[in-house]
Amino acid sequence: YVNGKMVAHYLDPLQSFCKKHRLNTIEDFVCQDMSALMDSFDDIHIPEQKVIWFDSEKGIFWLNALIEKLHTDPAVEFPSAPIIEDLKEYRNVLMKAQGIDAKWHFEIDI
Repeated sequence: YVNGKMVAHYLDPLQSFCKKHRLNTIEDFVCQDMSALMDSFDDIHIPEQKVIWFDSEKGIFWLNALIEKLHTDPAVEFPSAPIIEDLKEYRNVLMKAQGIDAKWHFEIDI
């Protein structure tokens, strides 16, 4: 289980922080078939989309780099400690996924 509320709350400044440090952003790892979400709307049709899955190792590497930058950058303009806790939860899930050779991606929770 991943809470992720702090990451979601500070998503925009976190995205800017990642770009500043030349790291991938969360958006780089978001992929989902929006057509499944739109099935409940009769007047909206979105064609089925290809879903991309990432290797767990890539996510772990990214999370480790992001956590390290959040720890070491004195100019962070948002509360990094609770965000780091969320990121560590993500990393724990990806480490379990890596153990079973599972792929991953982020999805928008509506």
